[in-house]
Amino acid sequence: MFVLFLLAPGALLTMHMYVKPKENKADLELTGLGNKRGDRRGSMLARLGNVLYWTGCLLGILLVVAAVALYSDAPMDRLHSAIYIGLAVVVWLIGRACRYVLAGR
Repeated sequence: MFVLFLLAPGALLTMHMYVKPKENKADLELTGLGNKRGDRRGSMLARLGNVLYWTGCLLGILLVVAAVALYSDAPMDRLHSAIYIGLAVVVWLIGRACRYVLAGR
């Protein structure tokens, strides 16, 4: 498809040509669009799995930061810090499992 523009009287004509890019099979496989084997990398479930994974990572980081903030010389504070760190690992593992199940990674 050719489009010609006349900018002003006496100005040069500018010609633009749109060329449809060729579909590269490797690009389609990377995006998950040309997928015939059941790979879910480009699907909505894969995106949901990635969102849940990153949410688990952020919550885990917040729990570790809280554990470090609570840590002191008192034995109960050390116990609470250990519980928070254990909870952070569990939250991260749940996010990782969601990513594995939904995204197939």
